[in-house]
Amino acid sequence: MKKKRASLIGAVLLVALGTFALVKYVSTAEDRALAGEELVDVLVLNSSVPAGTAANELQQYLRVEAVPVKVQTGGALASLSEADGMVTAVDLVEGEQLTASRLVDATEFNALQARVGRGGGSVAVPEGLLEITIPLDPIRAVGGTVRPGDLVGLIASFDQFQSDGAVGPDGQPVAGENVSGFLLHKLLVTNVQGAPVPEAAAQGATTDNRAPTPVGQLYVTLALDAAAAERVVYASKNGDIWLAIEPADADESGTAVQTADRIFG
Repeated sequence: MKKKRASLIGAVLLVALGTFALVKYVSTAEDRALAGEELVDVLVLNSSVPAGTAANELQQYLRVEAVPVKVQTGGALASLSEADGMVTAVDLVEGEQLTASRLVDATEFNALQARVGRGGGSVAVPEGLLEITIPLDPIRAVGGTVRPGDLVGLIASFDQFQSDGAVGPDGQPVAGENVSGFLLHKLLVTNVQGAPVPEAAAQGATTDNRAPTPVGQLYVTLALDAAAAERVVYASKNGDIWLAIEPADADESGTAVQTADRIFG
């Protein structure tokens, strides 16, 4: 019995000694790696911080860390002494070095926020434009891949469209027919909400490299003028809408209101 106890104590001592030796080796290795390296102090985030946080409130989220010059982020700050009156321009994440580019004057930030979409969007709205949100199934918004900042063309489709004397680009009447055609071009998307990914797909349960199919409805916010907003509301209420990603240099020519008699040219 005493022999077993002695063996157990010996084993515990050996484990402790091995752990100590490993820690000592790692510490020594780090010292060797830093030997001859020039170190500089930088401010590092201990936790995530939202955009708009005042610099005088940042100290509680920061720590000073000595890092080799070669891993110092460009513009990294060592203190907040020159950040009076400034706020975080974007959301900051835990572990990143605080840089001057992440801070802006509070008045500049407030002016930017005044132009940013009220629906939580992250894209500045051009001066003089309105914002309007339309609900869309993912299939009608490029498979749910539409993102804030995209430019989109808006195609409207109506069943038995009725209008006094409505004609297509070729002068042919379209009243009373099923019609589809481009309504507006190059609209700025300022926000997209909804269409969560199925849980199983989000956890990597797909069997190939295809992106998982989004489910639910998307709410797409567009920046546009007042006249265009009226047209979009009418189309959304009385017809169906599709969005097409339409870069600024996309060709708009060659379009026409389409009917069953015209789609084959």
